[in-house]
Amino acid sequence: MSDMSRKPQARAVGALILSVIAAFPLFLGLLLGSVYFYTVNKPFYLYEYEKYDNASVIGVSDETLDEITDVLIDYIKGTRDNMDIKAERNGEYQEIYSQRAKDHMVDVLFLFDLLRIALKACVIVFLLLLAGVIVLCANKSHTYASAKMLMLSLIGLVVLFLALALVVASNFNAAFIKFHHIFFTNDLWLLPGDDVLVNMVPTGFFMDICLAIALTFAGALGLCIVICLVVMNRTKRYLNKSKHRTTAEEIFDNMGIHDESMVPENVRELYTDTRVLQMAIEEQKQIDAQINEPSTQDFDEMEPKSIQPPEEDISIRLNEQDMEEETVQIPENVSEPEHGLTKTDVSESGENTVLLRDDQTVILEEAKEKEEETDYSESEENKLRERLRRFK
Repeated sequence: MSDMSRKPQARAVGALILSVIAAFPLFLGLLLGSVYFYTVNKPFYLYEYEKYDNASVIGVSDETLDEITDVLIDYIKGTRDNMDIKAERNGEYQEIYSQRAKDHMVDVLFLFDLLRIALKACVIVFLLLLAGVIVLCANKSHTYASAKMLMLSLIGLVVLFLALALVVASNFNAAFIKFHHIFFTNDLWLLPGDDVLVNMVPTGFFMDICLAIALTFAGALGLCIVICLVVMNRTKRYLNKSKHRTTAEEIFDNMGIHDESMVPENVRELYTDTRVLQMAIEEQKQIDAQINEPSTQDFDEMEPKSIQPPEEDISIRLNEQDMEEETVQIPENVSEPEHGLTKTDVSESGENTVLLRDDQTVILEEAKEKEEETDYSESEENKLRERLRRFK
C-alpha cells in the first residue's frame, strides 16, 4: 500500500479517536456549566425562598433576605472578599452569617474556583479537539463517521449519568452527606439548625437545585446529540447524491490532497481524460439501447405469419378445377330450375359461370368477400416484409 493511500486512513482513524476523546470535555463542561448556572442564579433563589417561606423562617424581611442573598452569590462568584453583612433579624440588628458558616463558605469558594478553572479548561480542550477532528476529516465520509462516533460517545456517558442519578434519587440524604465527605476535609459543613445559611438553603433547596441541574444538563446534551444527527443527515444526503459521481476533485480529496495545484499536470489530465471517457461510454450505451429496442436480431428470428381470414362454419373456396367440375352452361332462356338447380344461384367467377346446388346453401357473394379479404391480407403481408427489408 502506498503512502498516499495510507494517509487518508490514518487521518480517518485519528478523527474517530479525537471524536471519542472530545465527548468527555463536552460532557463535563455541560455538567459544570449547569451547576454554576444555578448556584449563581438569583431568580432561582428567590423562587425557592417563596416556595419554602424562608424569610419568615429566618426571621427577616423579604428585602433583607434579598440583600444577604446578593452577598452570598457575589462571594461565590469571587467578586466579593467576605460575607460580612449586618441586618435586622427577629427585631435585633446583628451579623447575619455566623463565623462557622463563613469558614465553611471559604471551602465552598475554593471548590467554585476549581469549578471555574475546570469549566474553562473543558471549553478550550473541546474546541481544540473539535478543530483537530475538522482538520483530519479528509472527506464527507470521515465527517459522517466522526459525528456518529461523538454522538455514540455522548449517549454512552448519558447512560452512566442516568444510572448515577437514579442512585442519588433513591436516597438523596445519604448521597448529600457522602458528597460533603468527599469534597470537604472538615466538619464545618455541619451547621446548627438555627443558622441563617442552613435556613436559606435547606435540604429541599438542594433537592430542587439538583433536579434543575439534571434537567438543564440533559437538555444541553440532547441539543448536542441533535446537532450530531443534523451533521450526519446532511453529510449522508451529500454522499447519496455523489454516490455514482467520480471526479478528479473527489479522487484527490480521498487521497487527502486538498490543493489540486500540488498534483502534476499529467496526472490531472489522466483523471480528466478518464472521466470524459467514462461519460462517453455511458452516452454510447444509452444510444445503443435506444437503437436495439427492439433489436434487429429479434426481427430476423421473427417469421412473419400470414393473416388468415376468420373461419366460418360453412365456407367454400373454389379453385379452377372445382369450378370446371361444377360449371354448367345454362341457356339464357331458362326459366325453371333443372336437375335441382335454381337460376337465382347463378353467378360468375373469372371466365366461367358457377351454379351452386341447393343442398350446399352457400352464397357466392360471401365467397367473393372472403377472396377479397385474403387478397387484402396478402398485400398487408407484403408491406410488412418490405418494411423489414428496409429496417435491415
